[in-house]
Amino acid sequence: MNQITPVIKIHTTQEDQGTYLQSLIIEYRGNNYLLPGCTGTVTYAFSESVCLYVLSINRTLSRIYLFAFMSSEPDYISMTSLNSHKEVLEVLGSKWESMKPERIVKRLMDCLF
Repeated sequence: MNQITPVIKIHTTQEDQGTYLQSLIIEYRGNNYLLPGCTGTVTYAFSESVCLYVLSINRTLSRIYLFAFMSSEPDYISMTSLNSHKEVLEVLGSKWESMKPERIVKRLMDCLF
């Protein structure tokens, strides 16, 4: 598994109350991949064979997502999420914040559906 640095674009919508972050578009090897977007999220991307794995971590909201894409499919084929501090601790342990992103991805790959 190799960490990559794809181009990430922000997709927003304009509404009466202001501009809203709707999603992220990751460009990699001529393909575009669509992800939900959220302010304060840090995103890491990894490639392995024909798969692209995207790890999104939002420490403020205690949410971690792992998305798996096939090389030519714009929508993820599988994903897993940890949606609370309790879930994060149960799956990754109390020292998860010091874990390298690649290790988090490998731990969460077992949880993909």
